[in-house]
Amino acid sequence: MSPLKSLLHDETIVTSIKRKALLNKLKILEAIHANQGIALPELGRKLKISFPTLNNLVSELVANKIIINAQKGISVGGRKPNLYELNSSVFNVLCIQIERFSIHVSLADNRNEELDPGLEESLHLSKDKSSLARIEELVASYISRQGISWDNISGVIITM
Repeated sequence: MSPLKSLLHDETIVTSIKRKALLNKLKILEAIHANQGIALPELGRKLKISFPTLNNLVSELVANKIIINAQKGISVGGRKPNLYELNSSVFNVLCIQIERFSIHVSLADNRNEELDPGLEESLHLSKDKSSLARIEELVASYISRQGISWDNISGVIITM
C-alpha cells in the first residue's frame, strides 16, 4: 500500500482526536503543496496549529515519506530552518490526452512535471465502445512498462 493510501485508509481512526490529527495532516499537505519549501513556524501560523502538535504531525509525515525535508532556509543570526516539500514520488498523476486520431499517456508528479516523455499512439475514435477497450489496453501497457503500481497513482486526468 502506498504511503498516501495508508494515511487516508487508517482503519484505527475511531476517536475524534485521531480524526482531528488526520484532518490536520491533510491541511499540512495542502499548505505544503501550495507553498513548496515552507518552514514549520510559517506553517503553524498559516494553519493555526501549535508548534508541538505541528512538529509531531510533520514528523509522522516525514517518517511515512509523504513529505521530505528538502533544504535549509535562510537565517539571520540563528539556526537555519528546515524547509518541507511534498515527496514527488508519492503524488503521481496519470495524464491521458485523447485526440480524434491519437492518444498521449504520461505521468506527472505533484509539481505538474512530466516524469517521462510518455506514450503516443495513433487511435481512431469511433462512436461505439470499441475505442474504449483500446484506450484501456494502451494505459495498462504504459503503466506496466513504467513499473509503477496503481497504488502509487493519486489521480487520473483525461482531456479530449
